[in-house]
Amino acid sequence: MTWGKRPIEIAALFAAVMLKVNPDAELMMFAGDARYVSVDTSATTLEIQRQIKGRATTGGTNFDAIFNRANGTYDRIVILSDMQGWMSSTDYKGGAPTVAFARYRERMDADPVVFSFDLQGYGSLMFPERNVYGLAGFSEKVFDLMTLLERDRDALVHEIEAVELT
Repeated sequence: MTWGKRPIEIAALFAAVMLKVNPDAELMMFAGDARYVSVDTSATTLEIQRQIKGRATTGGTNFDAIFNRANGTYDRIVILSDMQGWMSSTDYKGGAPTVAFARYRERMDADPVVFSFDLQGYGSLMFPERNVYGLAGFSEKVFDLMTLLERDRDALVHEIEAVELT
């Protein structure tokens, strides 16, 4: 399914909004490798989006690189991608970053919640593990959803169960 925009355009806007909400957040961009990127968070949201798009590279979706390069202990990690990371991984054939993620958690003594956004709607979840949520779609409600899931892993199930059918 194509939603009319390239994933980088959606990811850049999403990241810009997140940086406006939390200017102290760290931004890492990835393709074949990953790197930290600085932007001017005092700029407008659309200008931040342009800054991010201007620094984007293409040519791979190497999820291992995110966790191999991460040098901070994070409570929350948000991955914005088309989730087509099935390229050959150094740690796991098929591209799933489970080994790199486990190494990151051990190296940094961290246990972050990971929100993995499928920006192209392919339905791929790169590493189904505890505290990893695969989400698709985007609106301002996503921030409420992230907070809700961090408090209660089964929050969405509880919401569905609360609906009374007549």
